[in-house]
Amino acid sequence: MKHTLLMVGLSLMTLTTHAEEPLARFGLLADPQYTDHDPEIGRNYRAGKEIIKSTLERFNQAERLDFVCNLGDIVDGRIKEELPEVVDVFKASKFPVKHTIGNHDMRKQSDEDLQKAFGLKDFNYMFKINGVRFLVIHSLEVSTLRPKGSSEYAEAEAYMKAHSDRKLQKYNGMLSAAGKRWLDEQLTAADAAGEHVIVMTHVPIYDKAASKSCIFWDADEMFKLVDAHPCLKAWLSGHEHKGGLAVRNRVLHKTVKGLCEMKEPTGVIVSVYRDHIELKGVGEETDYTFKF
Repeated sequence: MKHTLLMVGLSLMTLTTHAEEPLARFGLLADPQYTDHDPEIGRNYRAGKEIIKSTLERFNQAERLDFVCNLGDIVDGRIKEELPEVVDVFKASKFPVKHTIGNHDMRKQSDEDLQKAFGLKDFNYMFKINGVRFLVIHSLEVSTLRPKGSSEYAEAEAYMKAHSDRKLQKYNGMLSAAGKRWLDEQLTAADAAGEHVIVMTHVPIYDKAASKSCIFWDADEMFKLVDAHPCLKAWLSGHEHKGGLAVRNRVLHKTVKGLCEMKEPTGVIVSVYRDHIELKGVGEETDYTFKF
């Protein structure tokens, strides 16, 4: 009898251990803003490459990460040739690397330059890990950082003019109509498949996880879109260097602190489970558990 109880106990322990394995686990870092320039406005530009490398070294200590995601602004954007140099630093990661596009990344680079540097065919893209759907979106798809003469630039200028009372910042932007349709289609498919969705992008949409000066121009419209989809569990971003965290309408909004203003390697390791998300802070970040 004791032997039977022991075996049952061991079986339950095995099941419990298995159940606690995350569906997906990944690392996030944001805003190193490297350039060969003296520090100013609280940003240690010249340290950008080294702090990326040292943050990746911290991530490399993990037994399992499915990937590492750069949340944008790996360069300050003053010198065109610096972007591919900084992308090379990510080779120090022993885990696959995903990239989002930041406003500073766009300052000197064409779409073709960015696609080549980051190895991307599309700036809005999807991948899955164990039933978790990851959506990487280009939060500056429509912005005045797009090439002059492009439809995206014209749309951005028109939007800013039509909403001049809101004092919209040129370092923010929004998705195009096609980008929103793609996002809605992805969320609809995930709802139907019973998948969790994690969005990763440069610009936040929730000011309580960042600030009103560092969010999507059309954040209210974006909320109408995403609120219709229970599959969305987290919106992960950079851009606001002080970082932030808030929960809105059953969705975790996490803004990762900007490396250019950190004194030590800093980022977040995210573990996605069936009923919760755990954030493990690295350096100047902190831990947090979000239950669905």
